[in-house]
Amino acid sequence: MMLLSSSLRPPRVAAYLTAGEIFPLEIRALAIAFFFAIGTGIGGVVSPWLFANLINEGRESLYLGFIVLSATMTAAA
Repeated sequence: MMLLSSSLRPPRVAAYLTAGEIFPLEIRALAIAFFFAIGTGIGGVVSPWLFANLINEGRESLYLGFIVLSATMTAAA
């Protein structure tokens, strides 16, 4: 049963477990925080500019922007 359950795990879970054993907790936390801060900084700058332009172009462009960005977030999850 153990062999069956370990073979059904997604590859990213196995990679996370392997990486988690190699690096200490502090380094992993610092790396996660660093990339989260970079992503938040980029999104915080680009998002208001993007949606301001979409709002100025009309309802159809805004709707299309919401659809594209929601599909992007869904694919990333």
